[in-house]
Amino acid sequence: MGCFPQRSAKTLLPERIGDACQLERRWKLDPALAKMVADMAEWWGSRRTGLKGRFKFFPPLFILSGYRTPNENRAAGGARDSRHLRCPSWAADLRVGNIEGLSNDELWGILGGWWKLHGGRWGGDFSRRDLNHFDLG
Repeated sequence: MGCFPQRSAKTLLPERIGDACQLERRWKLDPALAKMVADMAEWWGSRRTGLKGRFKFFPPLFILSGYRTPNENRAAGGARDSRHLRCPSWAADLRVGNIEGLSNDELWGILGGWWKLHGGRWGGDFSRRDLNHFDLG
């Protein structure tokens, strides 16, 4: 997925959701998906870690991909019925920096738990796990 430029999820703050589908083609997100990503990014950005006695804010979330053409989806190893193929996209793949003291599974599990609590579907629950995949279900 290195061919996709990264975009900070902070650019999708709730007051700018109307603009979310005006982003370049690869980032065309369904407004409901864009709002959920923005809400999760805002919640995530307000959290602090107290692990090992140090308090610091969690690292930001970045969008790796939203809408994909069929060729881009094949190259990324996406499913044939991927929600990335809808335009605007019903799926987003995210990236987040590491947090000292949390495993990759724990970190993505926190985000996946938030996403599912708010009605979304998380790739960590798929038979072929995809921890950074979030969609509208």
